[in-house]
Amino acid sequence: MNLSELQANQVELPIWQALAPLREALSRAHTSLLVAPPGAGKSTIVPLALLDEAWVQGRKILVLEPRRLAARALAWRMASLSGQPLGELVGLRTRDDTQVGPSTRIEILTEALLTRRIQHAPELEDVAVVIFDEFHERSLHADLGLALVRDVQAGLRDDLRVLLMSATLEQDNLAARLDASVVQTQGRSYPVEVRYAKPRSTRLDEGVATAVRAALKEHPGDILVFLPGEAEIRAVARKLDALGPGIVVHALYGRLPRAAQQAAIAPAGDAERKIVLATAVAESSITIAGVRVVVDAGLMRVPVYDPNAGFSHLVTRRVSRDAADQRAGRAGRTAPGVCVRLWSSEEVLVAHREPAIRHEDLSSLALNVAAWGSEPQWLEAPPEGPWAQAMEVLQALDLSDARGRINARGRKLAGWHAHPRIGAMLLAARDDAERAMACDLAALLESDERAGTLVDIHQRWLAWRRGGAGASQIKALDRDSRRWRKRVGVGNAIAERDAGLLLAHGFVDRIALQRQPGSAQYQLANGRGARLPDNDPLRAQRMLVVADLDGQREARIRLAAALDDEAFETAFAAHISWRDSVHFNPASGQVECQRERVFQRLVLSRQPLPKPDVSVVCEALVAGLMDKGFGQLDWSGPAARMRARIACLQGEGWPTMDDASLRATLDQWLGPWLFGLRSVAEITPAKLADALWAWLSAEQQRRVREQAPDAVSLPSGRQVKLDYAAEDGPVLAVRMQDMYGQDASPQVAGRPVLLHLLSPARRPLAVTRDLASFWRNAWPEVRKQMRGRYPKHEWPERPWEAPAPAALNVLDQRRS
Repeated sequence: MNLSELQANQVELPIWQALAPLREALSRAHTSLLVAPPGAGKSTIVPLALLDEAWVQGRKILVLEPRRLAARALAWRMASLSGQPLGELVGLRTRDDTQVGPSTRIEILTEALLTRRIQHAPELEDVAVVIFDEFHERSLHADLGLALVRDVQAGLRDDLRVLLMSATLEQDNLAARLDASVVQTQGRSYPVEVRYAKPRSTRLDEGVATAVRAALKEHPGDILVFLPGEAEIRAVARKLDALGPGIVVHALYGRLPRAAQQAAIAPAGDAERKIVLATAVAESSITIAGVRVVVDAGLMRVPVYDPNAGFSHLVTRRVSRDAADQRAGRAGRTAPGVCVRLWSSEEVLVAHREPAIRHEDLSSLALNVAAWGSEPQWLEAPPEGPWAQAMEVLQALDLSDARGRINARGRKLAGWHAHPRIGAMLLAARDDAERAMACDLAALLESDERAGTLVDIHQRWLAWRRGGAGASQIKALDRDSRRWRKRVGVGNAIAERDAGLLLAHGFVDRIALQRQPGSAQYQLANGRGARLPDNDPLRAQRMLVVADLDGQREARIRLAAALDDEAFETAFAAHISWRDSVHFNPASGQVECQRERVFQRLVLSRQPLPKPDVSVVCEALVAGLMDKGFGQLDWSGPAARMRARIACLQGEGWPTMDDASLRATLDQWLGPWLFGLRSVAEITPAKLADALWAWLSAEQQRRVREQAPDAVSLPSGRQVKLDYAAEDGPVLAVRMQDMYGQDASPQVAGRPVLLHLLSPARRPLAVTRDLASFWRNAWPEVRKQMRGRYPKHEWPERPWEAPAPAALNVLDQRRS
């Protein structure tokens, strides 16, 4: 069918106005944007309209759809318009369905398949244009596909065209970043009235069911209801179970069997009204015949990467404004319609949904980029942190080297369209029985029921295979397991094998070792801590493989399997090694010297290291003291005195004596004195004092001796030590008679010391920094009191001129 025949057989659609400017844009620019409202006909008409363009030259047009349901619906619709069976002019490729023949000129395919196609044949020799339909959804596959196609344009095919289409593109931003032309058409086929009706009930199923019943009474036509997920669809379906004759309720979501999907899309029977309960799969690219009313719960479920789990978890969020507009447009595809939004008109929605590259797991993306061999031309580069984590996962699973270059295992896995963790587990299976078990585990890992009460994944497997799980859960797990089995080429036989060992190959960094026998606490191979729930039976296991964790500081284990020690040792023998461990233990204050058998950051066993390298021990002691052991040093006695004496002379060129400075420079002043030592206990105060003294230059030592002496020579001939540790220090505590014959206070670092003047019985009499002032002002009164109390001692009127009594020296000699 040619374009004029198509136009004659179609209702008047807004897209017809855009075809001429679109042809002109694609003839001039190799990248173009087409913005057209829902129902404009862009998905079905544009590919057929471009077939006869001169630049196409008989080559293919690839049309990418974000979902298999949309791809199938679009392929059947376009084949019908072309007047030829599917597989002739119009073909279809999805993960589980290929209908393409030698005469196929237009291929409708899911976004993920484009990556596989480019990896296999980068030139895209038989392709004239790649059309990204509904590009506003910005899935990981769409962003990667566009980046790879831009690489192909830049390096291999400068004649290759790219067309991005959507009703809600950020066209100005995209056009600037892609240097693209923009073609836009306004208007829709039929008007849609938007109403807001916030439900009174806080229960989603009750509020939606009430709105649907009201719409049945107030508006003609079939009803399309947008809900966030399968569970909500089932709940609302139960509420609508008894609507009366002629009312048919259908579900529509991605994992629904194809026949049920087709029934939901097909026109209702005579004298019937249809209610379709759908997820976001119905937002775009498909037309559900007869829909005149949309009821929008205003919620969407998006995958958000959880680094603790190692996978993306589905999170329910408020719908974005562009998605809400897409949904409303479904009511005006074939006739005027109504959209009932179940939230307040005053609520402000975010304008656009966030690109998946900002919040989803990037491991599969990283694997595909590694397989490509170079960084592609991103529309938006992946965030640095999550990208680095994704690269670490590839390396941990032995899919790439430390520089991110893919190896043979990684290249094989890249063609499987599987998450790297699941793919690594499937690769490790040695026979059909293990492959069957691995497929079952993959289904459990991807299940929406992962957050169950059973932590042990093997027990979950037994509950599933023995019929102990819920019927809907069993049905979903059976379906997903069959899909994995088909992919790896294994039959449907059920085989019980070692779940822990299989999981270990996909979660190498999550192999866990119990900290103490019987404890709930484990250490993971990546260094993190995790704990089992209290009284969980898995506490009897020394080793686990952890598949899912929560985000707590010490993460709680949500899904795991026991790992047999011997099986682990055999399977991972090449990754287990011996190392000499010389490290400081803050608890004991000692350097511990051991030989350790290690797997990543797990220590499997230890034994004493008989002859450790003395220099290595010294380095470990220094590092430990600088890290956590500094406070264990004994700064009493000579160490404190030396530290205080040096501190008196602070200034340019002098080492500072505060804790932070000494700790930061410990390797310089104390390190050389630790050779041959293993513990803090061996570092005596005298050794600390010697180390500090040796750290000074000869000139600094001279100045300390002269200006901050250890002791002061008194007129009496005695040597009295200064108290540098006193609060107002340095302090010199002497009997008053010791200072006879001296008129000025002794000095330290050019500053008078604080004199504590004592009685003959060594009781405090006075405190002063100015001895001369004391003699002339306070002394007369003190002398009067002392003469009466100690009449046998000399109390001269002018003590600064009197000699120190010789009897003091004799008394001191006797005491010494």
